[in-house]
Amino acid sequence: MRNVSYFSPYKSGENIVTNSVLLLLSHVNRIAPDLFELFLQEVGGEDITVGPTFGNQEGKQGGKSIVDAVIRQSSIEINIETKIVKGSSLDMGQLERHAEGMKLENRSTRRVLLGITPDPMSNEMAAVAKQICDANKVTFSHMTFLGIVDFFEEATSEFRQGLNTVLNDFRVYLSNNKLLPPSQNRMLINPCGQSLQSNRDYGIYHDQPYRSKVMSKYLGCYDDKAVRLVGEVYAVVIAEIDNEKLVIHEQFDLPWQKKSQKITDADKQRILNLIQNSPYSDLGSNPSRYYLTHGFQETEYRKTSKGGIQGHRYFALDGKGGVLETLFENSSEQPSLSDIVSALKKETWT
Repeated sequence: MRNVSYFSPYKSGENIVTNSVLLLLSHVNRIAPDLFELFLQEVGGEDITVGPTFGNQEGKQGGKSIVDAVIRQSSIEINIETKIVKGSSLDMGQLERHAEGMKLENRSTRRVLLGITPDPMSNEMAAVAKQICDANKVTFSHMTFLGIVDFFEEATSEFRQGLNTVLNDFRVYLSNNKLLPPSQNRMLINPCGQSLQSNRDYGIYHDQPYRSKVMSKYLGCYDDKAVRLVGEVYAVVIAEIDNEKLVIHEQFDLPWQKKSQKITDADKQRILNLIQNSPYSDLGSNPSRYYLTHGFQETEYRKTSKGGIQGHRYFALDGKGGVLETLFENSSEQPSLSDIVSALKKETWT
């Protein structure tokens, strides 16, 4: 049985995606109103007091348009327009109708029209949108879906487990709906502890079968304030032992692969060896998720802030702000795993 998630695990249409964004924001406001206040300041551009109401599919005065969602309170009103098709841009005519309607309604002294898309807006399109909104005394703002989840994750202490659970489910929901950039070089790290040696010996990490996680090309094993092992994942399966044989119930599609890699008898034997030598005596008696790598390599990517980690974490290795941005930019080919673990030894994280 799959775990219950705050957000539907299935692919959704635009209206449902918009409602899921509102659901995330309402959870943030309920659990951490201080962070929701920061979000309003980020979008609205000034100090704002929290106290919003949430709504969706609201017609604007004049009957010319319907916005996807509305966040409103006495001092600020944020109208939201979402697009979920990658490569598509916000419709300038639609934005103009929204802005005109907001001006006619005049419900708040601070009016913001927020566009949310999978991809960043070009400078040219952003300038046009700003000009349209300025003419109607409306502030234009734009965020990507990734920008929203990154904003809250970066501002959230790892000890606020309730909020981190919501944010993790939202990230998985966005990934399932292809609303996140298809990162080819993301690292998922998991606390290992007792299992670290067996992970090292067999090149496999095991987990609960249906825990919500975004599939990531690299997997790191964390113990004692540092990522100690990193491996490149080539298959993820759910399996258990039945009548002394390994039964694979499901194999996951991995976004960086064009097709799933066939699970060989050698792979199955490696999982069996891990189960038989695991410090957890009940491993294999029920379905578990197994991440198969080409073998873990040693590193020491150290956490410098106090305390350990309360759960899994994600790190982008490449791209702007990636942990190893320089390594990937300066490499004419994909860096090897040896290059990656060597570079991680020179980095730290909080």
